[in-house]
Amino acid sequence: MPQSTMQRRSLPWRAATALGGLPYALLTTLLLTVPFLACAPAQEPVVEEAAPEPVRVENAALGIAISELASQFDVADNGESIVLQRNEGEGTVTVTAQAPEIGGVNLIDLIAAAKEDFNSRPGGEYHGQVELGSQLGTAFSVRGSYTAEDGSSVEERHVYSVHPSGDKALVVRYAYPQGDLDDTRARTNELFEDVFSLIEALAPTPPVAAAEEATSESDSV
Repeated sequence: MPQSTMQRRSLPWRAATALGGLPYALLTTLLLTVPFLACAPAQEPVVEEAAPEPVRVENAALGIAISELASQFDVADNGESIVLQRNEGEGTVTVTAQAPEIGGVNLIDLIAAAKEDFNSRPGGEYHGQVELGSQLGTAFSVRGSYTAEDGSSVEERHVYSVHPSGDKALVVRYAYPQGDLDDTRARTNELFEDVFSLIEALAPTPPVAAAEEATSESDSV
């Protein structure tokens, strides 16, 4: 057989072995990988959980609402007053309304009463007042401290403002363990930003809806 013919016939064999068997190894890898990919279970898309809806705290007795409950507070009571309890650490916020005994709302009288109350308690001390501008108009913040019955030191921050109805005062009190000045600042910001600034008037029943409800009741009699 001519040498040129032998060279042409041996080319396929020499090409297959010229790279040390790599084409065979590559083919084997592909044959093993493709069935594995075909049989592997499809991965389900990752679904991100939606953020929880904000909790609105409404109180018909007080005629107000806290538009969004801060995550660090739980509602302990929502009857004649709103009581919020801190779910981490100690601290209680109480929201009440106080009608004047005579005349109109006088926030200065409430400040004077708070000062007297703090100074009359065991270890009591009145730390002063600050005038504020707020969504409810002019408000006053006072701070005092005292010794509780169990011997612990308690600090309170009060905010006095005129109720949205205009005929009574809105009083927000925050009581917590007394700490250093940094803790006082943090608690003050928490009260203002996470509670007081979110208080608004409870929307009254729309006149149209009220009229329809009254008509429905009269029809059913």
